[in-house]
Amino acid sequence: MLKKGLIRPPHLRSETDQERERHATWLELFYDLVFVAGISQLAANLGRDYSLTGVLNFAFLFVPVWWAWVGHTFYLTRFDSEDVIHWLLTMLQIVAVASLIVYLPGALGRDSSGFALSYAAVRFILVAEYWRAGRHINSVRPLVNRYMA
Repeated sequence: MLKKGLIRPPHLRSETDQERERHATWLELFYDLVFVAGISQLAANLGRDYSLTGVLNFAFLFVPVWWAWVGHTFYLTRFDSEDVIHWLLTMLQIVAVASLIVYLPGALGRDSSGFALSYAAVRFILVAEYWRAGRHINSVRPLVNRYMA
């Protein structure tokens, strides 16, 4: 009974789900807010050095931060999974993104390994989410396997 209420497998959003307007959950909004802090940190780096090198550094670091956010957003667009496991994985991802933000100022220098490990953690947690979806939804397994590879 406890498992049935708190732990539910993700399901694929269908055409009928798309007709209903989807609203972001509070956890998703908090997740987005953490990324706003990351973009703010990148902007602060750019504010300190707005030369061509500074702009290129900004762009080089912006891509993985943006891609981390987009990956989670794409997952939430494809799959509906509002259960404890999804919440815990999202909270772990928030911690990994916060770590990523901590390492952003020195990501192209002394803190590059911390930045890389934080980014890898964000992506690994996303792979875990996709693995879980693929385990429960047979029709998406080929797509999920491609993403996990």
